[in-house]
Order: sequence, then structure tokens, then C-alpha cells
Amino acid sequence: MSPLLVGCFLVASFPGADFTFWPNLPLFDDFSETVYPRIYEKTIRRRRDISSNVYVQESNKLKMIEVGDWTLELNPESNLVVAPTLWAEWVSGNGDVTLKAIQECDYKLGVVTSLETSSRVAVALCGRSVTGYISVGDVVFFLEPKNGANSSEEEHRLYRQGILLN
Repeated sequence: MSPLLVGCFLVASFPGADFTFWPNLPLFDDFSETVYPRIYEKTIRRRRDISSNVYVQESNKLKMIEVGDWTLELNPESNLVVAPTLWAEWVSGNGDVTLKAIQECDYKLGVVTSLETSSRVAVALCGRSVTGYISVGDVVFFLEPKNGANSSEEEHRLYRQGILLN
């Protein structure tokens, strides 16, 4: 797991602990686009041969997120555990700071489907709000609600990291 991914989701558990999801904006280039993520479930059915004469049909529900032209497939087994006192700090463009307890969110890992290159996804799903890290090949993207954590709007911003730090 990359240090940036760990930094986005793990923080020491002590009273008053807080963090900001994103690194400083100078790391990002001018690429930013408005997207409207659509979250849905997809049922995958598989048949498995238990013995030579018996077939059992398995059914798994996967959470999927459409972000622009990408489809993110989230691993159903990957709900990450976070500290119960973890808070997210959102800083708006005008400097307003909002703190939000994020324990009611789902934290999932996954991949971008239908790509020829490797990909990794780590997202926080808080209702219709999606905050996440998307790595496609050597390019890193960040996704966040346009108006911060308390936004009820579906409009999100997708940022591309301008400089990769190894």
C-alpha cells in the first residue's frame, strides 16, 4: 500500500485527532474536471464445481462507481477499519473549515475496470459523497465532493496529481 494511500485513511487514534484528505494543492497540475459519480451494486454469479456431480451457484454483490468514463469495481471484502475518533477536515476555497466524523462511511479498495494498465482505487463512501484516491498506471487522481464533506450535491471534482513523489 502506498504511503499516500495510508496517509489518506489512517491516523493515530487520540481525542481531537484530525487530518485533511488531500496533500497541498501545488502538487496538482491544472487538470481538474467536474464529474457526477454514480454508485450502484452489480451481482456477479459464478458456478463452482464442488465435486464432479454437484454444482453450487455463488452470488456476490459488488459496489461499482461510474466516474466519468471509468468504472470503479470495489472489493466487497475490503471494508477498511478506521479509528473511532477519526475526523475529516475539509477546507473550502474561502478558508472555511468543516470537521466531520467519518465512522459512518464505508472505506473500500478496488480497481478501475477495462483498462490495459494497472490500477488501484481507495475510496470513502459516505452516502452519495465519494472521496478517493485513483491510481492509473503512473498517474494519480483524487476525487472529492465539490463543496466538501457535508455537501448533499452529486457534483464532485477529479484532480490529477502533477508531480509523482516516489
